[in-house]
Amino acid sequence: MRRAATGVLAMALLSAFGVLANTPTVPVAAVRTASVGATADRFTMSSATVDETGLSFAGLVDVVAGSTTTPTMKFTLAGATMHGFDLSIDCTSSFTLRSSVADPATAVAGATTLYLTSFTFTLSGTPQTFTVDQPPIVGYALPSETLTGVEMVGVRADVASMTLHHLTQKPVAC
Repeated sequence: MRRAATGVLAMALLSAFGVLANTPTVPVAAVRTASVGATADRFTMSSATVDETGLSFAGLVDVVAGSTTTPTMKFTLAGATMHGFDLSIDCTSSFTLRSSVADPATAVAGATTLYLTSFTFTLSGTPQTFTVDQPPIVGYALPSETLTGVEMVGVRADVASMTLHHLTQKPVAC
């Protein structure tokens, strides 16, 4: 249950992220490697609205979990408030855990680092999509923005603190 709760927190943080540029190129020198002691869960997090502060793209990072290496985009942010969110973790057994906070309740995250394979959102009416193959420009930042239609897919989220209001969790058969 602790691992599932940690995954939920990570997902909530992911949805709190803002986004970056449109068609960036990332220098090969920007690729780094991060090791994870335990197997990383692939998760998907979505939120109707995320108010973020200090969102920044740090570069491409290969996340190593056990014998699996996953190329990811590393994002950091100072904080975020998600107005409702849905978090699901890919199945690794016969069931998984689905976590949610129904809008207008919020999930508030402190300093966070996200390792994502895709990040989609709308900023000021303009849809943005970033993937490992088409990441934002290294150093791209959003100081303080409201993102809508946010969806993040990733393998790891490191969150300093998180407050979840009216969190609901339920097992879902795979």
